Amino acid sequence: CSFHTEKKHCRRPKDMGLSDQSSCFCREEEEDQARSDFHTYLGDSQKFQMIESTEDKSENAAEDNVSTQIQGHTYDPLGNDHRIIKLLGQGTFGQVVKCYNYKTGRFEAVKILKSKSDVISMAEQEIQILKRLQCLDPDKCHIVKFNNFFFDKQGICLSFELLDLDLLNYIWNIKSPTLNGGLALSEVRAITHQLATALLHLRSIGIIHGDIKPSNIMVKDCQERSVKVKLGDFGGSQFCGNINSCTCVHTRCYSPPEVLLNCPFDEAIDMWSLGITLVFAALGTTFIPYNNTYDILKFINNIMGQPPDHVLDNDIKTRPKWSIKTVEQYEHETGAISMKHLGELSGFDDIKDEIILKQGPQTGVDLFLDLIQKMLDVDPKKRIMPLGVLLHSFLAPIRKQAD
Repeated sequence: CSFHTEKKHCRRPKDMGLSDQSSCFCREEEEDQARSDFHTYLGDSQKFQMIESTEDKSENAAEDNVSTQIQGHTYDPLGNDHRIIKLLGQGTFGQVVKCYNYKTGRFEAVKILKSKSDVISMAEQEIQILKRLQCLDPDKCHIVKFNNFFFDKQGICLSFELLDLDLLNYIWNIKSPTLNGGLALSEVRAITHQLATALLHLRSIGIIHGDIKPSNIMVKDCQERSVKVKLGDFGGSQFCGNINSCTCVHTRCYSPPEVLLNCPFDEAIDMWSLGITLVFAALGTTFIPYNNTYDILKFINNIMGQPPDHVLDNDIKTRPKWSIKTVEQYEHETGAISMKHLGELSGFDDIKDEIILKQGPQTGVDLFLDLIQKMLDVDPKKRIMPLGVLLHSFLAPIRKQAD
Protein backbone atom coordinates (compact mmCIF):
# COMPACT_ATOMS: atom_id res chain seq x y z
CA CYS A 1 0.00 0.00 0.00
CA SER A 2 2.56 2.51 -1.12
CA PHE A 3 2.40 5.40 -3.53
CA HIS A 4 5.37 6.53 -5.56
CA THR A 5 5.96 9.79 -7.35
CA GLU A 6 8.40 10.47 -10.12
CA LYS A 7 11.78 11.60 -8.91
CA LYS A 8 11.95 15.37 -9.16
CA HIS A 9 14.96 17.35 -10.23
CA CYS A 10 15.09 20.12 -7.65
CA ARG A 11 16.61 23.47 -8.44
CA ARG A 12 19.24 25.22 -6.40
CA PRO A 13 18.01 28.24 -4.41
CA LYS A 14 20.00 30.60 -6.64
CA ASP A 15 17.99 29.32 -9.63
CA MET A 16 14.86 30.39 -7.76
CA GLY A 17 15.97 33.97 -7.40
CA LEU A 18 17.67 33.58 -4.02
CA SER A 19 21.30 33.49 -3.03
CA ASP A 20 23.05 30.13 -2.97
CA GLN A 21 23.44 30.10 0.82
CA SER A 22 24.95 26.65 0.97
CA SER A 23 25.91 23.67 -1.08
CA CYS A 24 22.58 21.91 -1.43
CA PHE A 25 23.74 18.75 -3.10
CA CYS A 26 25.67 16.10 -1.23
CA ARG A 27 27.46 13.06 -2.58
CA GLU A 28 25.62 9.76 -2.79
CA GLU A 29 28.79 8.00 -1.61
CA GLU A 30 28.40 9.65 1.82
CA GLU A 31 24.85 8.31 2.15
CA ASP A 32 25.99 4.86 1.03
CA GLN A 33 28.77 4.96 3.62
CA ALA A 34 26.29 5.92 6.35
CA ARG A 35 24.06 3.01 5.34
CA SER A 36 27.06 0.67 5.41
CA ASP A 37 28.16 1.92 8.83
CA PHE A 38 24.63 1.44 10.16
CA HIS A 39 24.50 -2.22 9.13
CA THR A 40 28.07 -2.83 10.29
CA TYR A 41 27.16 -1.70 13.80
CA LEU A 42 23.94 -3.71 13.77
CA GLY A 43 25.98 -6.81 13.00
CA ASP A 44 28.42 -6.20 15.86
CA SER A 45 26.78 -7.59 18.99
CA GLN A 46 29.48 -6.08 21.21
CA LYS A 47 28.64 -2.55 20.11
CA PHE A 48 24.87 -2.89 19.81
CA GLN A 49 22.60 -5.18 21.79
CA MET A 50 18.86 -5.54 21.56
CA ILE A 51 17.32 -4.63 24.91
CA GLU A 52 14.05 -6.47 24.36
CA SER A 53 13.57 -9.08 27.06
CA THR A 54 13.12 -12.63 25.82
CA GLU A 55 10.67 -13.18 28.67
CA ASP A 56 8.57 -10.03 28.18
CA LYS A 57 8.22 -8.74 24.62
CA SER A 58 5.47 -6.22 25.41
CA GLU A 59 5.95 -2.67 24.15
CA ASN A 60 5.22 -1.25 27.59
CA ALA A 61 7.92 -3.37 29.17
CA ALA A 62 10.52 -2.18 26.66
CA GLU A 63 9.45 1.45 27.12
CA ASP A 64 9.56 1.20 30.92
CA ASN A 65 13.01 -0.37 30.69
CA VAL A 66 14.45 2.55 28.73
CA SER A 67 12.68 5.14 30.92
CA THR A 68 14.05 3.61 34.09
CA GLN A 69 17.60 3.56 32.75
CA ILE A 70 17.47 7.23 31.79
CA GLN A 71 15.49 8.69 34.66
CA GLY A 72 16.98 6.56 37.39
CA HIS A 73 20.65 7.14 36.52
CA THR A 74 21.03 10.81 35.65
CA TYR A 75 24.70 10.68 34.70
CA ASP A 76 24.89 7.26 33.10
CA PRO A 77 27.30 6.89 30.17
CA LEU A 78 25.87 6.68 26.67
CA GLY A 79 28.08 5.20 24.01
CA ASN A 80 31.82 5.86 24.25
CA ASP A 81 31.85 9.66 24.42
CA HIS A 82 28.59 10.79 26.02
CA ARG A 83 27.17 11.05 29.51
CA ILE A 84 23.47 11.59 30.15
CA ILE A 85 22.60 14.75 32.09
CA LYS A 86 18.81 14.72 32.06
CA LEU A 87 15.71 13.61 30.18
CA LEU A 88 14.36 16.27 27.81
CA GLY A 89 11.35 14.48 26.36
CA GLN A 90 9.92 11.20 25.19
CA GLY A 91 7.68 9.91 22.43
CA THR A 92 6.34 6.77 20.83
CA PHE A 93 9.63 5.55 19.41
CA GLY A 94 12.16 6.79 21.94
CA GLN A 95 13.44 9.57 24.15
CA VAL A 96 15.57 12.70 23.92
CA VAL A 97 18.21 13.37 26.57
CA LYS A 98 20.67 16.15 27.27
CA CYS A 99 24.20 14.79 27.12
CA TYR A 100 27.75 15.99 27.63
CA ASN A 101 30.15 14.96 24.89
CA TYR A 102 33.61 14.40 26.41
CA LYS A 103 35.19 14.34 22.96
CA THR A 104 33.98 17.80 21.89
CA GLY A 105 33.44 19.37 25.31
CA ARG A 106 29.91 20.38 24.34
CA PHE A 107 26.39 19.63 25.48
CA GLU A 108 24.21 17.88 22.91
CA ALA A 109 20.66 16.65 22.48
CA VAL A 110 20.67 12.90 21.84
CA LYS A 111 17.64 11.08 20.51
CA ILE A 112 17.58 7.45 21.68
CA LEU A 113 15.44 5.23 19.47
CA LYS A 114 14.17 2.02 21.01
CA SER A 115 16.17 -0.99 19.88
CA LYS A 116 13.14 -2.87 18.61
CA SER A 117 12.99 -4.61 15.27
CA ASP A 118 10.14 -2.45 13.94
CA VAL A 119 12.04 0.76 14.78
CA ILE A 120 15.35 -0.19 13.17
CA SER A 121 14.16 0.38 9.58
CA MET A 122 12.69 3.73 10.61
CA ALA A 123 16.00 4.67 12.22
CA GLU A 124 17.90 3.77 9.05
CA GLN A 125 15.58 5.97 6.98
CA GLU A 126 15.97 8.88 9.42
CA ILE A 127 19.77 8.58 9.37
CA GLN A 128 19.78 8.64 5.56
CA ILE A 129 17.65 11.79 5.66
CA LEU A 130 19.90 13.42 8.27
CA LYS A 131 23.05 12.56 6.32
CA ARG A 132 21.64 14.26 3.25
CA LEU A 133 20.72 17.30 5.36
CA GLN A 134 24.38 17.69 6.32
CA CYS A 135 25.03 19.24 2.92
CA LEU A 136 23.00 22.25 4.09
CA ASP A 137 24.26 25.04 6.32
CA PRO A 138 22.16 24.41 9.47
CA ASP A 139 22.18 28.08 10.52
CA LYS A 140 21.43 29.70 7.17
CA CYS A 141 18.89 27.01 6.27
CA HIS A 142 17.29 26.96 9.74
CA ILE A 143 17.69 23.22 10.25
CA VAL A 144 18.68 21.64 13.57
CA LYS A 145 22.27 20.47 13.15
CA PHE A 146 22.81 16.70 13.08
CA ASN A 147 26.19 15.66 14.46
CA ASN A 148 26.36 11.89 14.13
CA PHE A 149 24.81 8.59 15.15
CA PHE A 150 26.15 5.89 17.42
CA PHE A 151 24.96 2.78 19.22
CA ASP A 152 24.45 1.92 22.86
CA LYS A 153 22.78 -0.93 24.71
CA GLN A 154 19.83 1.42 25.24
CA GLY A 155 19.26 1.92 21.54
CA ILE A 156 20.23 3.76 18.37
CA CYS A 157 21.46 7.24 19.29
CA LEU A 158 21.24 10.34 17.10
CA SER A 159 23.24 13.37 18.24
CA PHE A 160 22.09 16.96 17.54
CA GLU A 161 22.99 20.47 18.58
CA LEU A 162 21.32 21.44 21.86
CA LEU A 163 18.80 24.29 21.57
CA ASP A 164 16.75 26.09 24.20
CA LEU A 165 13.20 24.75 23.81
CA ASP A 166 10.51 24.07 21.24
CA LEU A 167 8.11 26.65 19.81
CA LEU A 168 5.15 25.23 21.73
CA ASN A 169 6.80 25.83 25.10
CA TYR A 170 8.29 29.11 23.93
CA ILE A 171 4.81 30.48 23.22
CA TRP A 172 3.06 29.04 26.26
CA ASN A 173 5.78 29.42 28.88
CA ILE A 174 7.93 32.34 27.74
CA LYS A 175 5.54 34.62 25.83
CA SER A 176 2.12 33.72 27.24
CA PRO A 177 2.27 36.00 30.33
CA THR A 178 2.86 39.08 28.16
CA LEU A 179 0.90 38.37 25.00
CA ASN A 180 -2.01 36.25 26.22
CA GLY A 181 -0.91 33.12 24.40
CA GLY A 182 0.17 34.43 21.00
CA LEU A 183 3.25 36.04 19.52
CA ALA A 184 3.47 39.55 18.13
CA LEU A 185 2.94 39.59 14.38
CA SER A 186 6.53 40.80 13.91
CA GLU A 187 7.75 37.57 15.54
CA VAL A 188 5.33 35.48 13.47
CA ARG A 189 6.74 37.20 10.39
CA ALA A 190 10.31 36.28 11.37
CA ILE A 191 9.31 32.66 12.05
CA THR A 192 7.49 32.51 8.71
CA HIS A 193 10.57 33.71 6.85
CA GLN A 194 12.91 31.29 8.62
CA LEU A 195 10.72 28.21 8.19
CA ALA A 196 9.89 29.02 4.56
CA THR A 197 13.65 29.24 4.01
CA ALA A 198 14.03 25.81 5.62
CA LEU A 199 11.33 24.34 3.35
CA LEU A 200 12.92 25.92 0.28
CA HIS A 201 16.19 24.15 1.02
CA LEU A 202 14.49 20.86 1.89
CA ARG A 203 12.76 21.04 -1.47
CA SER A 204 16.09 21.68 -3.21
CA ILE A 205 17.48 18.36 -1.95
CA GLY A 206 14.27 16.38 -2.37
CA ILE A 207 13.12 15.94 1.24
CA ILE A 208 9.63 16.17 2.75
CA HIS A 209 9.65 16.88 6.49
CA GLY A 210 6.28 15.21 7.05
CA ASP A 211 5.45 16.37 10.57
CA ILE A 212 5.75 20.14 10.97
CA LYS A 213 4.18 21.36 14.20
CA PRO A 214 5.20 23.68 17.08
CA SER A 215 6.82 20.90 19.13
CA ASN A 216 9.11 20.01 16.18
CA ILE A 217 10.35 23.58 15.78
CA MET A 218 13.21 24.55 18.07
CA VAL A 219 13.91 28.05 19.37
CA LYS A 220 17.51 29.22 19.53
CA ASP A 221 18.60 31.81 22.12
CA CYS A 222 15.07 32.35 23.41
CA GLN A 223 16.15 35.32 25.54
CA GLU A 224 17.31 37.26 22.49
CA ARG A 225 15.17 40.11 21.24
CA SER A 226 14.66 38.63 17.77
CA VAL A 227 13.30 35.08 17.67
CA LYS A 228 15.33 32.47 15.80
CA VAL A 229 13.95 29.03 15.02
CA LYS A 230 15.14 25.80 13.43
CA LEU A 231 13.19 22.89 11.99
CA GLY A 232 13.88 19.61 13.77
CA ASP A 233 12.73 16.00 14.25
CA PHE A 234 13.01 14.36 10.83
CA GLY A 235 11.74 11.02 12.09
CA GLY A 236 8.73 11.22 9.78
CA SER A 237 10.60 12.59 6.76
CA GLN A 238 10.70 11.00 3.33
CA PHE A 239 12.58 11.41 0.07
CA CYS A 240 10.48 13.02 -2.67
CA GLY A 241 11.34 10.27 -5.13
CA ASN A 242 10.14 7.44 -2.88
CA ILE A 243 7.02 8.49 -1.00
CA ASN A 244 5.11 5.90 1.02
CA SER A 245 1.78 7.21 2.28
CA CYS A 246 1.44 4.28 4.67
CA THR A 247 4.47 5.37 6.70
CA CYS A 248 3.26 8.95 7.15
CA VAL A 249 3.35 9.90 10.85
CA HIS A 250 1.65 13.28 10.44
CA THR A 251 -0.10 14.75 13.50
CA ARG A 252 -3.79 14.83 12.60
CA CYS A 253 -4.71 18.42 13.43
CA TYR A 254 -1.72 19.59 11.34
CA SER A 255 -2.50 17.23 8.44
CA PRO A 256 -3.78 18.40 5.03
CA PRO A 257 -6.82 16.79 3.37
CA GLU A 258 -4.72 14.55 1.10
CA VAL A 259 -3.08 12.92 4.14
CA LEU A 260 -6.34 12.57 6.07
CA LEU A 261 -7.92 10.95 3.01
CA ASN A 262 -5.04 8.49 2.50
CA CYS A 263 -4.17 9.97 -0.89
CA PRO A 264 -0.80 10.28 -2.61
CA PHE A 265 1.02 13.42 -1.47
CA ASP A 266 4.12 15.50 -2.10
CA GLU A 267 6.04 18.41 -0.54
CA ALA A 268 2.84 20.48 -0.38
CA ILE A 269 1.89 18.74 2.86
CA ASP A 270 4.64 20.67 4.65
CA MET A 271 3.21 24.01 3.55
CA TRP A 272 -0.22 23.15 4.96
CA SER A 273 1.31 22.15 8.29
CA LEU A 274 3.35 25.35 8.37
CA GLY A 275 0.18 27.38 7.81
CA ILE A 276 -1.58 25.70 10.75
CA THR A 277 1.56 26.20 12.85
CA LEU A 278 1.72 29.93 12.07
CA VAL A 279 -1.91 30.39 13.11
CA PHE A 280 -1.02 28.71 16.39
CA ALA A 281 1.95 31.05 16.76
CA ALA A 282 -0.28 34.09 16.25
CA LEU A 283 -3.10 32.94 18.54
CA GLY A 284 -1.49 30.59 21.03
CA THR A 285 -4.30 28.12 20.37
CA THR A 286 -4.81 25.36 17.80
CA PHE A 287 -6.69 26.44 14.67
CA ILE A 288 -8.21 22.98 14.21
CA PRO A 289 -8.96 21.78 17.77
CA TYR A 290 -9.70 18.16 16.94
CA ASN A 291 -8.00 14.78 17.02
CA ASN A 292 -10.73 12.96 15.15
CA THR A 293 -10.33 12.61 11.38
CA TYR A 294 -14.05 13.11 10.69
CA ASP A 295 -14.25 16.31 12.74
CA ILE A 296 -11.07 17.68 11.15
CA LEU A 297 -12.37 17.00 7.62
CA LYS A 298 -15.73 18.52 8.52
CA PHE A 299 -13.96 21.63 9.82
CA ILE A 300 -11.80 21.88 6.68
CA ASN A 301 -14.83 21.36 4.45
CA ASN A 302 -16.75 24.14 6.23
CA ILE A 303 -13.92 26.69 6.43
CA MET A 304 -11.61 26.04 3.47
CA GLY A 305 -13.99 24.22 1.15
CA GLN A 306 -14.24 20.69 -0.21
CA PRO A 307 -11.03 19.12 -1.56
CA PRO A 308 -10.94 18.97 -5.38
CA ASP A 309 -11.99 15.89 -7.32
CA HIS A 310 -8.42 14.94 -8.27
CA VAL A 311 -7.72 14.51 -4.53
CA LEU A 312 -10.98 12.75 -3.69
CA ASP A 313 -10.70 10.39 -6.67
CA ASN A 314 -7.33 9.18 -5.38
CA ASP A 315 -8.66 8.25 -1.96
CA ILE A 316 -8.31 4.48 -1.73
CA LYS A 317 -11.09 4.28 0.86
CA THR A 318 -13.83 6.57 -0.49
CA ARG A 319 -16.87 5.61 -2.51
CA PRO A 320 -17.12 6.66 -6.18
CA LYS A 321 -19.26 9.62 -5.14
CA TRP A 322 -17.62 11.50 -2.26
CA SER A 323 -19.52 13.54 0.30
CA ILE A 324 -18.97 14.28 3.95
CA LYS A 325 -21.34 12.43 6.24
CA THR A 326 -23.76 14.25 8.47
CA VAL A 327 -22.97 14.18 12.19
CA GLU A 328 -25.91 11.81 12.69
CA GLN A 329 -24.64 9.40 10.00
CA TYR A 330 -21.12 9.44 11.38
CA GLU A 331 -22.19 8.83 14.98
CA HIS A 332 -24.63 6.08 13.98
CA GLU A 333 -22.10 4.19 11.82
CA THR A 334 -19.06 4.52 14.09
CA GLY A 335 -20.48 4.88 17.59
CA ALA A 336 -18.15 7.85 18.09
CA ILE A 337 -19.30 11.29 19.16
CA SER A 338 -18.57 14.29 16.95
CA MET A 339 -17.15 17.11 19.05
CA LYS A 340 -18.00 20.80 18.99
CA HIS A 341 -15.45 22.99 20.74
CA LEU A 342 -16.41 26.16 22.56
CA GLY A 343 -14.62 29.10 21.01
CA GLU A 344 -14.08 27.24 17.75
CA LEU A 345 -13.09 29.60 14.94
CA SER A 346 -15.64 29.72 12.15
CA GLY A 347 -13.50 31.33 9.47
CA PHE A 348 -10.38 33.28 8.60
CA ASP A 349 -11.99 36.53 9.73
CA ASP A 350 -12.11 35.06 13.23
CA ILE A 351 -8.31 34.77 13.18
CA LYS A 352 -8.06 38.50 12.50
CA ASP A 353 -10.53 39.28 15.29
CA GLU A 354 -8.63 37.07 17.74
CA ILE A 355 -5.28 38.67 16.91
CA ILE A 356 -6.70 42.17 17.39
CA LEU A 357 -8.49 41.11 20.59
CA LYS A 358 -5.32 39.66 22.12
CA GLN A 359 -2.73 42.10 20.87
CA GLY A 360 -4.52 45.18 19.61
CA PRO A 361 -4.42 46.49 16.03
CA GLN A 362 -1.51 44.93 14.15
CA THR A 363 0.05 46.19 10.94
CA GLY A 364 0.01 43.44 8.35
CA VAL A 365 -2.86 41.32 9.70
CA ASP A 366 -4.66 41.27 6.35
CA LEU A 367 -1.47 40.27 4.54
CA PHE A 368 -0.88 37.53 7.11
CA LEU A 369 -4.38 36.13 6.54
CA ASP A 370 -3.89 36.27 2.77
CA LEU A 371 -0.71 34.22 3.11
CA ILE A 372 -2.36 31.72 5.47
CA GLN A 373 -5.22 31.15 3.03
CA LYS A 374 -2.69 30.44 0.27
CA MET A 375 -0.91 27.96 2.57
CA LEU A 376 -4.18 26.26 3.47
CA ASP A 377 -5.52 25.77 -0.04
CA VAL A 378 -7.32 22.41 -0.09
CA ASP A 379 -5.88 21.79 -3.55
CA PRO A 380 -2.22 20.79 -3.05
CA LYS A 381 -1.48 21.77 -6.67
CA LYS A 382 -2.53 25.36 -5.96
CA ARG A 383 -0.98 25.61 -2.49
CA ILE A 384 1.72 28.28 -2.29
CA MET A 385 5.32 27.05 -2.46
CA PRO A 386 8.26 28.15 -0.26
CA LEU A 387 9.57 30.68 -2.77
CA GLY A 388 6.09 32.18 -3.06
CA VAL A 389 6.00 32.61 0.71
CA LEU A 390 9.39 34.34 0.73
CA LEU A 391 8.20 36.73 -1.98
CA HIS A 392 4.80 37.40 -0.37
CA SER A 393 3.98 40.96 0.72
CA PHE A 394 3.67 39.86 4.36
CA LEU A 395 7.45 39.35 4.40
CA ALA A 396 8.24 42.63 2.62
CA PRO A 397 9.60 44.27 5.83
CA ILE A 398 12.20 41.48 6.15
CA ARG A 399 13.24 41.80 2.51
CA LYS A 400 13.51 45.57 2.98
CA GLN A 401 15.83 45.10 5.97
CA ALA A 402 18.04 42.76 3.95
CA ASP A 403 18.47 45.29 1.09
